[in-house]
Amino acid sequence: MNENSEVNSWEEPYREITLRQLAFYVLKRWRLLLLAALLCAVGALLISSVFLALEMTDEEYEDVVEKEYNDSVADYTDRIQTLERKIVDLEDDLVWQQAYNQDSTLMKVDPYHKKVSTMTYYVDADEPVVPDYLEQYVSRNDSLLKTYMLYLSGGDLYSQLLERFPDIKDVNCLREIFSVVMYETTGMITITVIGNDDETAQTIFGIVRTGMAEIYKEASKTIGEHELTEIDSNTYMCQDRFLADKQQQSLETIFTLNTQLRVTKIELDDLNEEFKELVHVPLWRRIVMQFLRTAVYTAFGGLIAMALLLAIYYALSDRILDADKLRYAAKLDILGAIPRGKHKRKRRLLDRAAAAVGGVTLKTAEREDALALTARSIFAFVSAKGITEGNIALAGSIAAAELMEIADVFNDAVADAKLKFSAAGNPMRNASAVDGITASGIAVIVEKQEQSSCTDVVKAVDRITAWGKPVLGAVLLDADAM
Repeated sequence: MNENSEVNSWEEPYREITLRQLAFYVLKRWRLLLLAALLCAVGALLISSVFLALEMTDEEYEDVVEKEYNDSVADYTDRIQTLERKIVDLEDDLVWQQAYNQDSTLMKVDPYHKKVSTMTYYVDADEPVVPDYLEQYVSRNDSLLKTYMLYLSGGDLYSQLLERFPDIKDVNCLREIFSVVMYETTGMITITVIGNDDETAQTIFGIVRTGMAEIYKEASKTIGEHELTEIDSNTYMCQDRFLADKQQQSLETIFTLNTQLRVTKIELDDLNEEFKELVHVPLWRRIVMQFLRTAVYTAFGGLIAMALLLAIYYALSDRILDADKLRYAAKLDILGAIPRGKHKRKRRLLDRAAAAVGGVTLKTAEREDALALTARSIFAFVSAKGITEGNIALAGSIAAAELMEIADVFNDAVADAKLKFSAAGNPMRNASAVDGITASGIAVIVEKQEQSSCTDVVKAVDRITAWGKPVLGAVLLDADAM
């Protein structure tokens, strides 16, 4: 393999990181996260204590504290009064809207079967007058129309209608179903009544006819002779979409007012509780609460910052930080992950939580047992490939003495005279590694977690492959105990 092809091989993008691996790497260092949170909290408390001590030495400190307290009381008082006024206004609006919905005759009209009854009067008072042989027309229609409209627009007529129909609560409710329109150019007056039936309308028209007859007699005496004719009276049914929308909007207004009133009362209760705490909290307790808030916020910030730093380090570092990173970097099968040391660390609750997040099974085997199991597994793999004699070269960037120790442990675990493990060394630095690897039938990479480089492993695999020797996989030493 020439230099260019070797460089192209290991410089291609090869890293693959999943969120689960990243979360596991961060969470399994929970002690470091808690330490960062503790240091940040302690630092923030020390700084806060210094500033507080400087403030308390100031002669005006008590005045400043008192002013802040008074300002807080004034602010709470204003906000409470504002909410109380808002509640009163909402209650008044709600009472009015509910009363309107209950009393309004219009709100009880079926908008899809609305009955509309109309009655039209014609007023004619034009008469010819011929003084000095010049014909003129003197019209009293305008005065007469206004006289009739004055009667139809209120006064005695409304009093009679309200007395006749006690279900109509007031004049405003009456005007919603009873309307009068005057047409001056034609001398006509049209009276309209809406409702669910025409019986009510006919009763109203009867009262109007009686009243109009009396007004006719009085107007004839005071204004002059004229004609008052009822030219039209009919009833029809229609659908009124606008009335349906108005009724729906009225119901929605009640619902909205109820909701706003309930939310405002809850807001007022919460504000009153805050105000009580403000009033009864002494100075020392305020200081303690301030320190606690500072400690919690800074500890949380330190925890997040350290988690981000660990995540960035995991994503950008070229170190072999776990078996997954080695597997994806060099595209090798992990033949064994050997834990560090001979002691067993007690499994904490957070250790188990990190393992659950990462989908990792807690390792319980000792280092010697893990080495023996890995040796037998490699021997079985090699035998399955048809290699029953010769050497299995162990290559890697770890120290030669340690690599030789691993080879001896592997040989003791297998105890086979024909197929042996041999410590070849680092194929990138040791010339003797070339002979050891080329004399073997197959190679296995041996590296240490958090010490070896992913790039070095990729280069070593490329070089060994270029020498015509297959690489079975990799063994990771000092792997996490999880």
